[in-house]
Amino acid sequence: MVIRLIDRYIKPPAGPTAGSEAMQGLYFRPVDREEFDLFIIRQATSPETGRIGTVFDQEKPAHPDQIIRTLGLFGCDKLCAVVVCVIVPNKSDDHNSCRLDTVVVDNDLRRQGLATLAITRLFMDLLSDEDLDISRMFSYAVHPATVAALKQMHFSDPPPKGAPLVSVDIEDTEKSEVLTTCQTLFGKMNAQLLGMCSACKTKDEPDRRWCEPENTATRK
Repeated sequence: MVIRLIDRYIKPPAGPTAGSEAMQGLYFRPVDREEFDLFIIRQATSPETGRIGTVFDQEKPAHPDQIIRTLGLFGCDKLCAVVVCVIVPNKSDDHNSCRLDTVVVDNDLRRQGLATLAITRLFMDLLSDEDLDISRMFSYAVHPATVAALKQMHFSDPPPKGAPLVSVDIEDTEKSEVLTTCQTLFGKMNAQLLGMCSACKTKDEPDRRWCEPENTATRK
């Protein structure tokens, strides 16, 4: 059975204010353009290359019917990672394709699998949305870590020459290996981080806080 998760995350949740008890720990929600831009400027900008390019830099949409979906991974109201996907109609049939456009993790929180966690969560949401009717997923993945994460989800190897394109076809969402693998990866990683969050809530000085830099996350 396909897990339907998208409905809860179309819009940022209303109700609890930032910092309230309901917003503590690990959670996901879409990010708006302003929030996204601030995060990218801080976490994906360098003197050598400047700010990374994203779908939001387009002067006009590459396709008039494109759909942009964002998802942020939060730890106690702190944005820790963000992923952006673009859904466009296929040229060859009546289905849609999904392009992984951007994935960025807080510089101080890398090497914990947060990018994979955010990607799998958004992929689960998108593939479980029957209205999107996604039959192909792809990415112009130039970062080795992104390629490695996508290969776990059955994406192809990048070609030895030409554009660094990785892709996977989705024939039947109900039976998709991509969706099943995403659910498995997400379940394991999410449970691990939620366990850390639980320890943080119950101990005055937890041994580890995944949402803090390494130099402040280890407690003695």
